Amino acid sequence: HKLWGQAIAITAGDLLYAKAFTALSKAVEVGVSVDRVVKAMEYLARACSTIAEGQAMDILFEDREDVSIDEYLVMVYKKTGALFEASAVLGGLVVTDDEPILNALETFGKNLGIAFQIKDDILGLVGKEEVIGKPVYSDIREGKKTILVVYALQRLDREKREHLLSILGNRTAAREELEKTANLIISTGALDFAYRLAREYAEKARVALYKLPEKETRKVLEDLIDYVLVRDK
Repeated sequence: HKLWGQAIAITAGDLLYAKAFTALSKAVEVGVSVDRVVKAMEYLARACSTIAEGQAMDILFEDREDVSIDEYLVMVYKKTGALFEASAVLGGLVVTDDEPILNALETFGKNLGIAFQIKDDILGLVGKEEVIGKPVYSDIREGKKTILVVYALQRLDREKREHLLSILGNRTAAREELEKTANLIISTGALDFAYRLAREYAEKARVALYKLPEKETRKVLEDLIDYVLVRDK
């Protein structure tokens, strides 16, 4: 979007959705059964719809002060978990129609995606700008109800809660004010909570992989879980 502008970037994104369906339709040419291709296309269509719902929830949450942790988890499943879930299942459908295997991949992808998004929230608060590729505290400036913000809002006293709400979504807030707000969020234990929650969902993803054959490909997926937890960008 920096090169061509936001409108072209959005159009390019729409094009990529279409390209995904085109690629799936050609899977029959390399030996994937028609039944599995149809199932994959149906799965991808549902995932696209779910992701759009999650993105809409994320935007609508910006105007709410009472988002719960459960609501946050539903939102990040739809926004990010569904993408990872579909990626894992579609990869499986290329080679098998074994339901236990596909269910394991679905569980793996869903939980890995949620862990990934929680870690993304963490990096948005304490990451290094030159590494993550976006301004730190941008989530605060945009009023995003990240897991850290949701947790903090539930634990701050009235005065500090009102202060946090006054900074959330304030696009003209000074860097110093954003830093103070970040420290206020961290003081509630939100950062520790987010790390624990990310590890919890990562472990759910790891357990799901135990249902897959013990091969090198499974090890690659296990390494991916480890990367999600330690990544710094």
